[in-house]
Amino acid sequence: MKKNYVKIVLLAIIAMMCFAPVAEAKSDKKKKEKKKFEWVMPEKLTGLEDFDQYLLTCDTLYNRITTYRDSIHFFQIDTVLVKDNGVAYYDIQIRDEQGTKRSWIQSIQQGADLIFTGTDIVLDAANITLMTTSAGLSLTSKPMLAFSYGKYLKAGPKIVGLAYNEVKEIVNRTKAQMKTMKEIHKNKVDKSTDTDYLVLVPEGEEINLEECVELSSIDLGDTAAQDLPAELLDESLDAELTVEEPK
Repeated sequence: MKKNYVKIVLLAIIAMMCFAPVAEAKSDKKKKEKKKFEWVMPEKLTGLEDFDQYLLTCDTLYNRITTYRDSIHFFQIDTVLVKDNGVAYYDIQIRDEQGTKRSWIQSIQQGADLIFTGTDIVLDAANITLMTTSAGLSLTSKPMLAFSYGKYLKAGPKIVGLAYNEVKEIVNRTKAQMKTMKEIHKNKVDKSTDTDYLVLVPEGEEINLEECVELSSIDLGDTAAQDLPAELLDESLDAELTVEEPK
């Protein structure tokens, strides 16, 4: 059973992109119809405590979301069929956009950081929902300000939507990718290095050894494969983030 699962995992990662943003599911036509939301902080605060706190919270969360997007790295997982002393392995490598091999442990840690940061953003987004009502009530006490600042009450829910849709989906996609990467880490053989994880080709899979690359011809690097940090062994890290957007 375990060997069959390993085979499924191997097949699933052949062309997997790591830590990629949400897939563009909508058509180009629909994209053109809907203008991308951008938050712009007003130049001046209102002097109304509840409303100004609302504005500052919106501004902070939007900037966190923007920084989060910019922190995403694209990694391609490559697999090479190799042989060593008549035994076939998959040499599984993580490469950046320039094609440079990356450390498995560092890549897994970056994925975990993406999950932790994104989860915090999603959970903190609820604060804006809680503040919207009091912010709206405070604004009604100054009708002239309401004319100029009322539009920001509509912006808050849009920022919350970004967190509960875009950020949440990135978190869950990363969790799924991380689960696969950790499974590969668990099944690597002892001769693996930090950049090249070697996994035995599952029994029953037909491989022509003559077409496999000699392991000795590949630069595996000088750093041995490392153990996963204890915090990354927590199974809750793999669980889907299911928190729902406040209504």
